[in-house]
Amino acid sequence: MIARKSAIMLTFSQEDVVKRGHAISSEIVLPIIVKDSVQNISKSSEALDLLTKLGLSDDIQRAKDGKKIRAGRGKMRGRRYKEKKSVLIVGTDTRKLGAFASLPGVDIASVGSLGISKLAPGGKPGRLTVYTESALNQVLEVFK
Repeated sequence: MIARKSAIMLTFSQEDVVKRGHAISSEIVLPIIVKDSVQNISKSSEALDLLTKLGLSDDIQRAKDGKKIRAGRGKMRGRRYKEKKSVLIVGTDTRKLGAFASLPGVDIASVGSLGISKLAPGGKPGRLTVYTESALNQVLEVFK
């Protein structure tokens, strides 16, 4: 529980997000909060347009260019590619966020399924996260 709270709080810190390797400009203020109507987006092109308007296109391009072939025996065991992680989209219902899931490096999660593996992949906290308004309210309830 403490690790989860710490990982959530580090998603609000610009310094830690940049230190993790995300490509964001200094003009972006964290946390990034969007309206709940974002969950109604049904096409990946619309989802990409939204993330571009938010100024996150550089980070998505970083994840797209970061797909590398793994060294060693993992290639033969179904783990051929290593992929970079980009934005985590947190909403109240993951079924409505499916348009974001097909973008390279982008993961989706509901508030109930937020765990360390999503918030700090590879044990490195400070993942770039976009919250919907209602999801952020539910996350902040944990800290009360």
